Amino acid sequence: MTTYIGILGMENTNIGEREVNPRQLLEESLRKELISHSSELLHNLLQFDFSADSETIASMNKHHAAAMRSLASLSGRLQGFQSALECIDDYACVNGLRMWHEEMKRIISYNVEQEVNK
Repeated sequence: MTTYIGILGMENTNIGEREVNPRQLLEESLRKELISHSSELLHNLLQFDFSADSETIASMNKHHAAAMRSLASLSGRLQGFQSALECIDDYACVNGLRMWHEEMKRIISYNVEQEVNK
């Protein structure tokens, strides 16, 4: 068995008969958590209640204000995730910004596809 020093400065490790790369494990775990938290956030904050009385101007203004509040909250939280992943670049040598763009693209594409197929 040969081991080598990875980018994180840690050696590959054998767990049972399987060799584990710490950097790859970190990246996979970050992606999984990003997908989980981002999907949940999008699902919870992009729920809009447009009731039958949406014909009136006052009702439409109320729904518009609620939608804007939800989108502003979503924007702030997603920017927090993005900033955290950008910081990972500096400390763990994992391309966090690339990861952010790839996973957000996957999440949005998946949800658009689900809506189109309804």
